[in-house]
Amino acid sequence: MLPLAMSSPGAIAFQLGPIVIRWYGILMATAIVVGLWLGHRQARREGLPADDIISVGQWAILAGLVGARLYEVIFNWDYYGRYPAKIIAVWEGGLAMHGGLIVGPLFGLWLAHRWNLPILRGLDVAAPSMVLGQAIGRWGNFFNAVRSATPSSSTFTRPSSTSRSGTSGSFCCSSDGCVRGLPRARGRCSSPTSASTRSAASPSRRSDSTASGSARSVSHRSRASSACWSRWPGSPGRTAARHRQPRGKRKGSCMHLERVGPYLWRISQDAGRGMRVPGLVVADDRLIESIRSDASLQQIANGATLPGIVRAAMAMPDIHQGYGLPVGGVVATDARQGVVSPGAIGFDINCGVRLLATSLRAADIAGRMEALVDSLYDAIPTGVGSRSELTLDSRALDDVLERGAGWAVSAGYGVRQDLARIESDGCLTGAVARSVSDRARERGRRQLGTLGSGNHFLEIQTVDAVYDERAAEKLGVSAGALTVMIHTGSRGLGHQVCTDYLDVTGRALRRYGITVPDRQLACAPAESDEGREYLGAMRAAANFAFANRQVLTHWAREVLERSLGIGSRQLDMRVVYDVAHNIAKEEDHDVDGVRRRLLVHRKGATRAFPGQPVLVPGDMGRYSYLLIGTEVAMRETFGSTCHGAGRLMSRTAAVKAARGRKIGEELRQRGVLARARGHDALAEEMPEAYKDVEDVVDVVHRFGISTRVARLKPLAVIKG
Repeated sequence: MLPLAMSSPGAIAFQLGPIVIRWYGILMATAIVVGLWLGHRQARREGLPADDIISVGQWAILAGLVGARLYEVIFNWDYYGRYPAKIIAVWEGGLAMHGGLIVGPLFGLWLAHRWNLPILRGLDVAAPSMVLGQAIGRWGNFFNAVRSATPSSSTFTRPSSTSRSGTSGSFCCSSDGCVRGLPRARGRCSSPTSASTRSAASPSRRSDSTASGSARSVSHRSRASSACWSRWPGSPGRTAARHRQPRGKRKGSCMHLERVGPYLWRISQDAGRGMRVPGLVVADDRLIESIRSDASLQQIANGATLPGIVRAAMAMPDIHQGYGLPVGGVVATDARQGVVSPGAIGFDINCGVRLLATSLRAADIAGRMEALVDSLYDAIPTGVGSRSELTLDSRALDDVLERGAGWAVSAGYGVRQDLARIESDGCLTGAVARSVSDRARERGRRQLGTLGSGNHFLEIQTVDAVYDERAAEKLGVSAGALTVMIHTGSRGLGHQVCTDYLDVTGRALRRYGITVPDRQLACAPAESDEGREYLGAMRAAANFAFANRQVLTHWAREVLERSLGIGSRQLDMRVVYDVAHNIAKEEDHDVDGVRRRLLVHRKGATRAFPGQPVLVPGDMGRYSYLLIGTEVAMRETFGSTCHGAGRLMSRTAAVKAARGRKIGEELRQRGVLARARGHDALAEEMPEAYKDVEDVVDVVHRFGISTRVARLKPLAVIKG
């Protein structure tokens, strides 16, 4: 096998006046950019907090550069001790890779732990980026002529080192595509100078037998490496098994839709392999076009393959692509013969919304809004990894997980009347605290009473319009009233519960002979050990979320009373309702004329039983809505409706679109004060990143699965 030799073209790429641009710097910068891009892409595909993971990567790179410089200085102290001013002269060179490899990863792990990010899954995402970055950086070594190698018969070999000056590395590509060090003299890569020096010392040392032996050695090592590679993909691994599966089209769907009503579309059962029922999408002509722009329809078709599913896999008009099942998806399986799927519920278990009404009017706080918003922002922890003043010991956490909002009220965070206005009275029965892992418990121990990041918010609003006076009066809402809306969930605890049980249900697929088109929809029979354990943990996480919103309610009451100088009776801040979004609940529904016990998975969808309040937040620059559930929802969508506006842009695309803009100032011009942890937090959630919630509400109202009661206009918003 004849190798092709390639000599280093030199270290300098080009010059800009006195500035020398080197290939090594260009390629290392390319390695960093490509590695971060790939990591962000992988994190989004795996349903992880991509922006946070990339932030950790960026900080780790900076820490690695500092570590590389420190390593260089420490191990060359004889020089830097004499010339201490040179320590900061990084433009003269001097970064030791070993220091970067030590400090960078350690700092990244520490930061991920501090931010409560899933470290093991984050490492799964980072691994391909690191390998690709190293490969690109390795070519930087080649161009810079800092490393060469000798052929070896060993599969794994340590390349020989050369000095940093006077050497010119050489790479070769053999016919099997492997990159090797190619000998120039006595089987060793060298510069012309060093080769001639050795030739002078021993002019006739090289022989044909040596050259052929070197070629055989390279060929042998290539075959050995190929053999090792062929074994690697087949090695066991939870992440490989779970995530390296086809997920349908990413940039839109060409799936055929049949219109079966003014606001209802059907995905035929023949549209996807293994579909047990058809798919149904609630939308009008305008919304259906945005729905086609991502993989949502494919994910609905995938959801229709779940064992035990009944009637149809459904999508609300705010649907957009998610993890496994799209956000806005509803799937009902037989509670005894069907399955439960963590991916069809979501990572933020019981992410939900609470609406609070007051006796105040907007005019009552005129001139005091800035101070009020600042006080709320100071009092309520926001952002990724935010921590509460409230730290729970093991016994208290068990109580929270099994009693939900009831624990918070008994601990002094609210009043007993609050519980009657919460879905399921703020507590899911069947919660099992011991089914929640130690890691999940640790993540939640200091997060009760925190808002979080992303689309979570606390918003001060006014009732802008009332459509159903009778229903509004019954719910305690009147035109012009000041309201507060809270949107948050189970925080890191719920995320970890989902992460843990994706692994459990992934292993259960083989055990129970279940096949799904997307491993993100890993599932287990609801009556199996795995299914019961997950349901117990999921209910416990849901109770944590109910308690979280209850504690935030108590703190919001305290801040308003203190900032406005009024008492609780004068404020009269009461719960209108509290609804869950990401959850699975056992419910009785009529299916083909038969009453059946079903496990209804709602992911980014709201329960809409007849007469039940439904809260639909919009973006922070437009409106939110108070709706009420109907009998039509019971017949058509398992008592479900939309949960919000639904995203149009990814967070990355939103940040890119917001460059050069002052989102906070734009919101102020609309009459909305905003507080957030930096520009990106507002940019990710800017109004244009979402569908217009009025379009979504109009569809569910006209279709009849929930009807308008009131419209709420934002006055101020706090974001994580």
